[in-house]
Order: sequence, then structure tokens, then C-alpha cells
Amino acid sequence: MIMRLVDRVKGKKTIDGESEGGTAETVEGKEAGKGEKPEAKEVEEKEGAEEKKAEVKEGAEEKEGAEEKKAEVKEGVEEKEGEEVKEVIEEKKEKEVKEQSKEQKKDEPKPAKEKKDSEGTVTCKAALGALPATTARLTITACEDYKSELLDFSRFTNLEELRIEKKCFDYPSKVKIEGLKKLKRMSIASGCFHCTNADSEMIVRDCPALEELKIGSHSFPSFKSLKMSGLPSLQRIHMGKECFKAVSLEVKKMESLETIVLGKNCFEKSLHTIIEGERRW
Repeated sequence: MIMRLVDRVKGKKTIDGESEGGTAETVEGKEAGKGEKPEAKEVEEKEGAEEKKAEVKEGAEEKEGAEEKKAEVKEGVEEKEGEEVKEVIEEKKEKEVKEQSKEQKKDEPKPAKEKKDSEGTVTCKAALGALPATTARLTITACEDYKSELLDFSRFTNLEELRIEKKCFDYPSKVKIEGLKKLKRMSIASGCFHCTNADSEMIVRDCPALEELKIGSHSFPSFKSLKMSGLPSLQRIHMGKECFKAVSLEVKKMESLETIVLGKNCFEKSLHTIIEGERRW
């Protein structure tokens, strides 16, 4: 009985040992479990942080990409604006060049066109020399640089009208209007031809179509000779005051002459006056 009790006690101990061992194992397992749980959580948190970091990085990259794209767009706009500005500047320069070219062309003397009915306007000696012989209507507005003794219009064979405006030609002492078959009208304004040479003269000869001759006041005041002949169609002579003051008047072969008007002091010192010809009725 004592042995059984001992066995029972031993068995109990065994059982209790097993139980204690099992409990110990369970506790250790629990402790181990407790140790494993914080590690897993830490891993999860770490992974979450990395994911969040990746997301932040991705967002930053997207933002950088958007900014780069925006910068490219801006650069493209600036390039386009620069090109447009460049085009505007080039157009402006081209326009300025054209305007300068036009101004230069305006300043250059325009050559008379070589045609039968051409017109010529003269402002200097060079312009007069550049006119073609076919000029039909000639207007001289100024010619202060003309310093030749002889002024001869005979080369203008198609000339129909000759106009010399105020205060032209101080220098010439001989003026020739001769052999112009088509010349119809001739007018010389006031204050022209002030040469005082002793042999100064004006010749109007062999112009069969000339109908009218006008000379303004104070033109040819000191000329010594006026010769007019071969003017069968001349109808009117009109002179202002103080023209040809020291000249003898000679009018020959002017069958159509109807009117002569002479201003004050014209031919004032004339030694003789000759008006010769027959009127055709």
C-alpha cells in the first residue's frame, strides 16, 4: 500500500512533470509568439514606409515630369514668340529698305522717255543735256549751273512747246531757237537772260509752225540783238516791260502776224525798227 502510494505520487509527479513540461513548452511557445509578433509588425511598418516613400518618390517624379513638360511648352512658346518677333523685325527692316529705296529714287533725276509725245522738266544743266531729241514739251524751272555762252535748242527737232520759268539763265549770251519745224508756242517768264556782253543776241528763225511768242518783264534787258525771221505762222508777240532796251526791232517774213504788244521801255534805245512782210488774206 505504501508502494502504490509512492507510485501514485511518482506518477503524479510524472504527470505533473509532463504537465509542467507541457506548460513550460506552451509558455515558451507563447513567449516565442510574443517575440515574433513585434518583428512582423516592424516588417510591415517598414514595408509600408518603403511603399509610402516609393509613392512620394513617384509623385515627385511625376511632378518633375510635369514641370519639365511645362518648361518644354514654355520654351516652345518662347521660341515661337521669338520667331514671330524676328519675322516682325525682318518685315520692318525690309519695309525700311524699300522706303529708303523709294526716297533715293525720288531724289534721282528721272530720265525723259524717248517717245514722240514726251515731256521734259529741267532743273539743272545735266538734266537738260540728258533729255532726248524727241522731247515734245520742255519746261525749264531752274538752271543756275548753266555756264555756257551758247544756249541752243535746235537739237530738239520734235519740240512743240518751250517754257522757261522765272529767273533762269543769267550766263548765256547767245540764245538760238532755230529750225524747229514743230514748235508752236514759246514763253519766257520774267527776269531771265541778264547777260551784258556786247555781242549778246537772241535768234528765233525758221520755225514755220510757231504761233505765239511771249517774253516776261525784265528779260533780255541788256541784250544787243534780236533776230526773228522765217516765222510764217506767228500770230502774236507779247513782251513785258524793259525787254531788249538797247535793241533795234526787226520783224521779217511774218505773214500771219496779228498782234504785237510791247511793255514799257522795250526797245527804248532802238536805232531803227523794221516790220516787213505781206499779209495773206
